[in-house]
Amino acid sequence: MALMVMTGDEFAKHILEGERDLSRVQLDNFDLKSHDSFPAIQDYLQATTDLDCHPITTDDASFRYLRAEGLWLPFLQGRRLDLRGADLRGADLWRANLEGAELRGVQFKGVYLARANLQGAALRRADLSGANLEEANIGRADLSGANLEGANLRETYLVEANLEGASLLRVGNLQHAIGITMATYHETRLDTTAKDTILSSWRSEMEQWFTIVE
Repeated sequence: MALMVMTGDEFAKHILEGERDLSRVQLDNFDLKSHDSFPAIQDYLQATTDLDCHPITTDDASFRYLRAEGLWLPFLQGRRLDLRGADLRGADLWRANLEGAELRGVQFKGVYLARANLQGAALRRADLSGANLEEANIGRADLSGANLEGANLRETYLVEANLEGASLLRVGNLQHAIGITMATYHETRLDTTAKDTILSSWRSEMEQWFTIVE
């Protein structure tokens, strides 16, 4: 099924008129941050109290190279959303559902992604430096070459996450992440603290597998 091409003005109008379902919309290369409607959209979304029950939905939509730094959009439903190359630095995407989303090269620096679902998402070469991923699910996500420097990984679900070539320098709370030993590491950039945390977790699991006789 073809996507419905939409202009930036049409997008802003739909949002401000209360439209929540923007699935299968195509709006690529849109500079929302510089659009005249951006302050009004921010005010509208922050004043909306039912986004948890009736979220903005962008399943199977395409917003490639969107520019929307600082966007406030918790509970976003964006399964299989194409956001390649988008700039969302400093955005609030708390509890967003981006399962299976195409997020290659996305600028997620400092983004609030606590409790977000990024399972199976393509995040190759994405910038997640300083992002808050507390209790987020990045299981089976492809984070190869991604920058997670300084990210908060407290209780982040890492099972089968691909971290090949990713940077985990100065990440926070890695010791509290879930599934550390079940992620893939190859040429991953680690500082001493991160390396020791991963090795310690591996040793603890191995001690459970074997009976050591002295």
